Amino acid sequence: MADSNLSITDICYAIGFESLGSFSMLFKKYTGCPPFEFRERLWKLNTLLREQPRAVIPHCFATMCGLESVTEKIAIFDNSIDAATC
Repeated sequence: MADSNLSITDICYAIGFESLGSFSMLFKKYTGCPPFEFRERLWKLNTLLREQPRAVIPHCFATMCGLESVTEKIAIFDNSIDAATC
């Protein structure tokens, strides 16, 4: 979904759903997010990975290795994208 140029509706029909509403409801049930929010989060994460790959290093590892500047970027990322909820 993150790498596709297809719309959510096109993806819904391409995988065999006949109703966007049914697809969205089932998608949210299993992922915790509606498809458009899930895609937006993936795009943000992919952008971060391309622009600042070290920012996704686990906090405990970054701290252990003395990478304080990385932990600051992680905090900024954590505040902009709450991975636990949509």
